[in-house]
Amino acid sequence: MLNDNILLYGLIHFDKPDDLPRRQFLLMAIQFYEDKLRHEKESLQITQYYINIGHWHLLLEDFSKALSAYQAAYALDTKLNQNAEFLFGLGIVYHHYGIDNHAIRAYKQVLYVDSQFPRRSDIHLRLGLIYKKLGDYSSSLKYFQRALGDSNSVCSLTRSELSYLIGFVHEQQGHLADAESLYEKLLLQQDIVATKLEGKVLRQIGWLYFYAPLTNNSNLDSLNVERENQIKKAINTLEQACKCDPTCGITYYYLGRCYAELRKHTEAFYTYRNCVDKLDQNADVWCSIGVLYQHQNQTMDALQAFVCAIQIDNKHAIAWMDLGILYETSGQAQDALFCYKKAIIDKDESWNPDLINRINQLQSCLAQIPEGAIGKQPRGPLPKVEEAFTLPIPVELTAKQQQMATASSTNTPLPTSSSNNLSIQQCPSASEIVSTTPSSILTTNVKPPIDVVRIDKRLLTNDQSIRPKRIKTEQTLSFTSNASSIDLQQMIKYSTSPLPPLPVSYLPDGHVPKPPQMPKIGSLDLNPATPSVILETRREATSAQLQQYCLSQPICIVRGLANVLKLDLGLFSTKTLVETQPDHTIEVHTQRQQAIDENFDFSSVTTPLKNVWKYQSTRSYTTIAKYAQYQAYSYHDMVKDELNEPILPTINTNSGSIANSNMIMTNGTAKKIINKPPSKHNIRS
Repeated sequence: MLNDNILLYGLIHFDKPDDLPRRQFLLMAIQFYEDKLRHEKESLQITQYYINIGHWHLLLEDFSKALSAYQAAYALDTKLNQNAEFLFGLGIVYHHYGIDNHAIRAYKQVLYVDSQFPRRSDIHLRLGLIYKKLGDYSSSLKYFQRALGDSNSVCSLTRSELSYLIGFVHEQQGHLADAESLYEKLLLQQDIVATKLEGKVLRQIGWLYFYAPLTNNSNLDSLNVERENQIKKAINTLEQACKCDPTCGITYYYLGRCYAELRKHTEAFYTYRNCVDKLDQNADVWCSIGVLYQHQNQTMDALQAFVCAIQIDNKHAIAWMDLGILYETSGQAQDALFCYKKAIIDKDESWNPDLINRINQLQSCLAQIPEGAIGKQPRGPLPKVEEAFTLPIPVELTAKQQQMATASSTNTPLPTSSSNNLSIQQCPSASEIVSTTPSSILTTNVKPPIDVVRIDKRLLTNDQSIRPKRIKTEQTLSFTSNASSIDLQQMIKYSTSPLPPLPVSYLPDGHVPKPPQMPKIGSLDLNPATPSVILETRREATSAQLQQYCLSQPICIVRGLANVLKLDLGLFSTKTLVETQPDHTIEVHTQRQQAIDENFDFSSVTTPLKNVWKYQSTRSYTTIAKYAQYQAYSYHDMVKDELNEPILPTINTNSGSIANSNMIMTNGTAKKIINKPPSKHNIRS
């Protein structure tokens, strides 16, 4: 049992039936030590128990429980930063959860504490993987080479697998010749077939053939022939890779890119479909499918493919740009401009100067259109960009199985997304989660680099003859919700628009529905009486019956609550607050005083006044002392106005008494107490 420690992580697995007894033994050991923790009193011994439990949970790949055990051990002994095995296990957990900074610190601390750590080559490997993920390829290459050169320690990968990772880093750095030379040497290794690495190496060699630079030749025909030969060579290599590893989706994606480059659209489409069946959470695949549909002039299918790519990765700049090109070629400049702006978010100006120039051109063109004319334009062939993300994704774009076509023709249109066979199934919204366990380390390098930006150069030229059609500014048919059925018929009859009118009703008979009759509701039902509860004892105030009754009513008035609970409401008076916290900051919202059932919008000076739901208020800050002073001045002004207002009482001739109940007599002078509404101030502390 003691031999099953953290040093065996990545070297033993429990996924086979023969390993079930050993797995059960580890679970029994964990349970045994958890029982011992309840009776142990020595802190150092408890710390060691927690460390062992964390190691065994990590061997069983239960990372959350392993992290909990490590944290419990560190809480008891902060000197564990000198324990190499503890730091190694903690770094593996951090690496698994993607906390890269903490994982790097833990791994480097292991090498600092024990330079001869038995799994130091595995630490170099994991540091190289983290730096490769972060894009620091120079540091990644350094640690991969250290792992390959250290033959005295144990590593979870073979030397051929380490060489493959080094070749991939060379490829990302742009050292294509070094990468290709290393891949070709790997094909001559004896252990490459046993580790199923041959398919991955052939895949990368085929991709290198695809985007390798052409030789310096000024003859255009020779360049085209050379490019075609390169792609055919890449296709042959990628087909060999598919035979070696039929489960790799990225290989099929590379193969589809090659077919699309040769304009073999049908082969490219079905190759992409094979890729989706094996790798359905890759935005690059859906983006390439959209470009393929666009080349076949299947704009609606291209739109849905681009939307699917953006749903997987909302910051996929290429997908946003391709969607903008699709909208612009369809004559929908506003939607195109929106997509182009999305594409350059978090990008510097050097990323794509042509696209930034196109954005400026579109903005200047749209600025020349008269205000209000854009909203009257006829509907374009594609739904607006806001509507596109609410449409259901067709089954043909999301189904896992697709019958392969028997006929192969470059002019055959691709399968369309039938409007009669729609599904609410949406594309995944999360990016592909890459596992960092040793058994799947080689799957972390499957994301292909994006090559030349696919943008139509004709859209970036100043030639007016080949620029897409401008938005027309002529008056078109426009429906409003205030128009009656007779008005709609007249508008449709005398309309000069070449486009068919928008549907005014989705009912089977085609008639405009009539508004329902107003329900007859009595005044008591519209304004029901508010229930009121009067409390007399403290027991009533704290009873469950009162709580249940209040929750059963929309609104309820509870009287006498402060009295029975002996609450001193004077503690909340303005005087008390000024005495205790005069400098406390409060937030004041000032609203224009209006009638109870009115709320006019006074913010706009050009439009007439109209009732709105949202109230307008101005926000300011003051202190309790200053607001109390304002409150006293307001009350003083109110009393002064009341004293100066001349009021004549109404005398009841039958009884000879004053009929106005708000009148009082002081020294023979009549005064009126006016219930003036308070100032509209909302106070927030």
